[in-house]
Amino acid sequence: MAISKLMENLYESFNRSEIKQGVFLDFSKAFDSIDHNILLKKLPYYHFTSSAIKLMSSYLTDRSQYIKLGDHCSTRRKISIGVPQESVLGPLLFLIFINDLINSAPQMEYILFADNTNIFSSEPQVLKEKLFKIEEWCLANRLILNTKKTFQVIFKAPNKVISNPDVFNLSMGNSQLATISSTKFLGIEIDSNITFKTHIGQICRKLNYILLLMRSIRQFLDVPTMTNLYYTFFYPHLAAQCDLNQIVLLQKAALCVILKIHARNHVASNFQRLKIMPVSMLFEYRYVLLFLKQVHEEQITPKINKNEKTRSSAKFLPQRANNCRGERSLLTKGVNLFNSYLMGAEGGRLLGLWIRLTGALWEGGV
Repeated sequence: MAISKLMENLYESFNRSEIKQGVFLDFSKAFDSIDHNILLKKLPYYHFTSSAIKLMSSYLTDRSQYIKLGDHCSTRRKISIGVPQESVLGPLLFLIFINDLINSAPQMEYILFADNTNIFSSEPQVLKEKLFKIEEWCLANRLILNTKKTFQVIFKAPNKVISNPDVFNLSMGNSQLATISSTKFLGIEIDSNITFKTHIGQICRKLNYILLLMRSIRQFLDVPTMTNLYYTFFYPHLAAQCDLNQIVLLQKAALCVILKIHARNHVASNFQRLKIMPVSMLFEYRYVLLFLKQVHEEQITPKINKNEKTRSSAKFLPQRANNCRGERSLLTKGVNLFNSYLMGAEGGRLLGLWIRLTGALWEGGV
């Protein structure tokens, strides 16, 4: 959801031909810097009862740590700050702690996901003026902002020229923030033009390595076992946002490995037999699921003819897209795909046809 929100935010800005600045904050030892007293004082604002706060206080206090090297152990020291890492409650408590960050400068847009805290704005001057509020909040909450690892990405269309680059320069503390062309956000490499070329390149390198391993063992395994290996190691990497051609070729190569046939053989007819969904269909299917899960009813305009009781009368009107980036928005592409999904195979839509042929969309054997 965090990735989806970020992309919708950027697609909407591109659709309006805006330049959007994204500041990616880096807190030094974020989970280890949470002040217990400040955290406990914030809990009543989130409707924690007194008994729940006592339970949380008991969970955080009287913890200790030590170092063990071989048979030797250091002296135990009590932990007065920080939340336990690699725990279920750790990220949740951290999110509660930083959730009021958005109140320090409400003019800006935020995406908070554990210690991945990001700020966005389409108004360079507002961002420059209000950024010090973030620093003030960090001081008040005893969090250390690492300005050397905090940077910005300027998201814009490839053909859009920045006439005055100095307007986009940002500083925090005594340091000027570095401007980079791409960054990794929750495992997705996002570049300033939202082309995903770097991300797709990384996926293809991983898939080629997995294909090499699959080829080396296919002579020892049967087709069902190879199919299971495909879903275990190959399938999880099938995620991309735009040009799928490279990944489609690699997926077809994987089918050739599974079936133990030459790479130049035609394999399109074997997708259904192996219960493997082609990447293009898989992408559309996941887009529809995300659309149904995330988009609220009031965000889309229904095109309903009350006098007609057919499926075609229940379609939705997509949001108007001004460019190719805007067409990737859930409110545009998601609505179009949902309408075709609703209409089954009408118009030659392969997604609806696949559902009819298989009876259900088969993902990883589920």
